[in-house]
Amino acid sequence: EAARWGYVLILLAAFGTAIAGVQMNIFAAGALLALLALPLAAYACVVLIRHYQDRSLVRANKATIALHFLAGVLMAVGIAWSPQLTGVLGL
Repeated sequence: EAARWGYVLILLAAFGTAIAGVQMNIFAAGALLALLALPLAAYACVVLIRHYQDRSLVRANKATIALHFLAGVLMAVGIAWSPQLTGVLGL
């Protein structure tokens, strides 16, 4: 039961690391594209919090797998295209 809040904290830390990394110039600004995966992270958290004791938890597991893939691809694409994105975003 308590582990579900650990999951939420881990996701917050992961997205927070992306933001902090860009602010500290460790990551290219395009890494912020990973934030587009936040709705999927929120969905996984809501399902986990509500259904941690029943079979519906499988939906949170599936969403977590999709989240890892989506955030990773978005971050990689964002970093690869960072010079173009930086100009478009005015950063």
